[in-house]
Amino acid sequence: MRKTISNMYFTTTAILLVAGITVMGFVQMYLAISYFVSERKSALSGVVQVAAKQVSLLQPDEDLPQLSEENWERMQQALSIVSETSDSSLLLADDQGNVILAAGFDRALGAQIPRTVLDQMAGGQNAMFVSGTLDGVYDKGQYSAGCALTDASGQVRGYAFASSYASALNGYVADMFSTFILSAGLMLLISSLLSVVFTTRLTLPLRRIAEAARLIDAARRPLVMVGQGVTLGNAEAELRAFLEKSGMPVASTLLGLSALPSDHPQYVGMLGMHGNYGPNIKNRECDLIVAVGMRFDDRVTGSPAHFGENAKVIHLEIDPAEIDKIIHADVPVVGDARQTLPMLTERIRRGDHSAWIGEFRECDRIEYEAVVRKAVHPGEGRIRMGEAVDAVARAYDNDAVLVTDVGQQQMNAARYFGFRRTRSVVTSGGLGTMGFGLPAAIGAKLGAPGREVVLFAGDGGLQMTIQELGTIFQSHVAVKIVLLNNSFLGMVRQWQELFYDRRYSFTEMTNPDFGLIARGNGIEYRLVERREELAEAVAAMKASEGAFLLEVRVESEENIFPMVPAGAPVADIRFE
Repeated sequence: MRKTISNMYFTTTAILLVAGITVMGFVQMYLAISYFVSERKSALSGVVQVAAKQVSLLQPDEDLPQLSEENWERMQQALSIVSETSDSSLLLADDQGNVILAAGFDRALGAQIPRTVLDQMAGGQNAMFVSGTLDGVYDKGQYSAGCALTDASGQVRGYAFASSYASALNGYVADMFSTFILSAGLMLLISSLLSVVFTTRLTLPLRRIAEAARLIDAARRPLVMVGQGVTLGNAEAELRAFLEKSGMPVASTLLGLSALPSDHPQYVGMLGMHGNYGPNIKNRECDLIVAVGMRFDDRVTGSPAHFGENAKVIHLEIDPAEIDKIIHADVPVVGDARQTLPMLTERIRRGDHSAWIGEFRECDRIEYEAVVRKAVHPGEGRIRMGEAVDAVARAYDNDAVLVTDVGQQQMNAARYFGFRRTRSVVTSGGLGTMGFGLPAAIGAKLGAPGREVVLFAGDGGLQMTIQELGTIFQSHVAVKIVLLNNSFLGMVRQWQELFYDRRYSFTEMTNPDFGLIARGNGIEYRLVERREELAEAVAAMKASEGAFLLEVRVESEENIFPMVPAGAPVADIRFE
């Protein structure tokens, strides 16, 4: 891992450095070419014309004929003055070496040397500036070049000196080289800093994946907790591959249901307030929790201070805002589960936690005897909600899309419906929005017309959006509605019974005739009050090609268990 990170750092640094220097080189080359062109234009377009004169070129280090040392120095000084105030300059002298004309050209502005400067160089005489073409005064690659001006017989008539664009360009090239060296050093520093940032951002997930893999390999009592993020991220196959290799037990949140088939050999049930006994009671015993695509809702965690108190937590989540929001993550891995799960699967060793999973199966047996048998197979009394849910689930072979409203029917449906394929649950989750079910079922059927859609609703929640039966009638939406009617706002009544000594307040319902309402909207209707009628009525609902409302009168004061009291640790789950 260290070698990979080191190689990545140096590779990134080299790439950024080469890219930066290349770009900088092109910029410098462009500036140099632009400078060269502008200097050449300045030197060749705005110059002094020497008319009807033959020009003989001399090397700068050669002595000019009949030019005294004093006049030579005088001309050099004048040339220096011009050169300091312009990028290109030209100096003319008579045959005695007296300056008679000086001209300078600015690279950037093309400006002429001020007349006062020209007068000064001409020894106080009025100097004349002439524009035209320079013939014969060529750059020699030195600071200046000189020539003698002769007539047709070869008699020296004057002298010319030039300081042109090449000398300035040479200085610019030197400056450019220095700038290039400094820029290269700066670019190296910037590249290194960028490499640190880039490599850190790139390798941090890899480091966390490596740390997560180490914790998974070392765990003896791990538990994977799956949320809706797996389904939304289309990561079901990646989850199954991870579970197969790790061998760990897996539980689901309410919204994470159907990410795995209910009969998956490593699936141990639903988490949370009305979840299964095993994943809640074993929370204290876990030494590692791997949360995938879930947000640790309070209905899952109970008391956050006691959640997984003996476990390390690995949190795979696409939204960084959810990391450490409720439960601290020892190893947070931010990213799409479809990408991070395979990275984790690749690095872990093949595990076997069959003995640990066996402990969950023992919890299932305890829960069955304490709760499930009475809820699904009561044998006497009025029909139970769990019994009705189980009958519908078996009729559809656990392969319908389950939609729920909010309340006791929601929890019973989540516990007893069962799922064979993904994307088979539509529920409001922690929002607790009564009335959600009916419009959501319409949307589910329109979105998946090839699948059967079954809605479980209570008599309270159904009435909150019952007008949508008109939408079903008008749009011919073949939704199957199972109304579990207990004539109470069941979940509120349960809390009033358990925590407020049965002081019921505004929870008992006086309901309308749901059959009249259904038939008034052109929807088939069936009422079931006796257990013996349930299976046949469910079969009739399934056989119906259109919408169907099946009302099942259930036990009025039935409670949904197991249950974790609000704010209590999930390990304090109770059966009654």
